Amino acid sequence: MIKITLNEYKNIFNLLTAGAEDMEIGISNILNSDLSDSSLQVLIKSLPGRKRHLFIKSFLDQKDIENKNYNREDLGSQLVHDCLPWKELFKKIKKQKLSNVDKQIIEHEVCELYIKGIAEGEMVKSIKLELAWEILQNHLQEQVKH
Repeated sequence: MIKITLNEYKNIFNLLTAGAEDMEIGISNILNSDLSDSSLQVLIKSLPGRKRHLFIKSFLDQKDIENKNYNREDLGSQLVHDCLPWKELFKKIKKQKLSNVDKQIIEHEVCELYIKGIAEGEMVKSIKLELAWEILQNHLQEQVKH
């Protein structure tokens, strides 16, 4: 079993965005890892459109997804329909129990989103970003009370 860390997540992402053979290796790594559902949702959202489509198709074609207790039909619906805008995805993920690694992965992808969005990465080399997990959690709890 592959223990997911931020570096391992980045390695898997790089495999998924490379050629078809590398994508198959990346999918195999996901299936043989402890990647959480939250991080899987973020990973899929972060993939470029065409790669996202190819990933979902290839992922659902894997025989081993049942070994991870995934229902192929439910998972397919979830992967396709849960590709929400980042703000909505973040609200949904916040309701789930997140590990420190999940938070690191989400923060990494949000940073990448900003870097790619600002001058297409030509002006900005890196951003240190920390999401306001506690503020967002408190806001969600207040919404539930009302």
